[in-house]
Amino acid sequence: MNSIIRLITGRPLITCLVIGVVLMSVWWLKFQKKLNMKWYWAPILSAIAFAFGIASAKLWALIEVGFDLNQAASMRVYGPIFVLPILAYFAAKLTKRDPALVVDVMTVIVMIGVGMVRVNCLIAGCCKGVLITAEGTARWPLVELEMLLYIVLSIYFWNRIYKRQTKGLAFPVFILIYGIFRFIIEWVREEYTGEIWIFHMAHIWSLVAIIGSAITIYLIKKHMKKDSLRKPHSKSVQVRRGR
Repeated sequence: MNSIIRLITGRPLITCLVIGVVLMSVWWLKFQKKLNMKWYWAPILSAIAFAFGIASAKLWALIEVGFDLNQAASMRVYGPIFVLPILAYFAAKLTKRDPALVVDVMTVIVMIGVGMVRVNCLIAGCCKGVLITAEGTARWPLVELEMLLYIVLSIYFWNRIYKRQTKGLAFPVFILIYGIFRFIIEWVREEYTGEIWIFHMAHIWSLVAIIGSAITIYLIKKHMKKDSLRKPHSKSVQVRRGR
């Protein structure tokens, strides 16, 4: 038992990775029939998603400081948030599966992954909020608030995605909410990699997330509206032909 405790506290990222892969696998298995995949792909896809997530988070941290290892943060969660839905979309196209459903499923996968990264932050003591008062020791609970956001949004999207009610909107809605949330809380987060005027780099990424997701939501809804207008027309044509 002591060795297990030492492993969890000594290697928090590995522990979070294992827990994350298990949770992701459970989520993938819910869509085994809808996505027409074998059960063993659930842990494989989960491990791949987590590996790409960690890699993109580390790469994003390097990109924003011009690959200066001395200034880079260990990880930036905007990496997987921006990269994984794009990979999911092209993977769906390549395997001839519904891109809207695959990207919707990836929404919860990403929240599990970045949620586990934030658990690691909590254990490691990084990504802290600033002191609430100059004289005190209490800090803004930013990591805890972000983890709570992922839990709430995962619960909200869980059945809606499974019942295919989101129709490709889950990820852009998540990114929009996260972008607004992150832009607000970033004002009271400690920044380690420098600032641009009064903004942290996360402020910039948050604005990109807000604008990009808002445009994506508009385009998806516009496409859905066009589809809904076409369907009644095609049905009426079929009725006339039947007569």
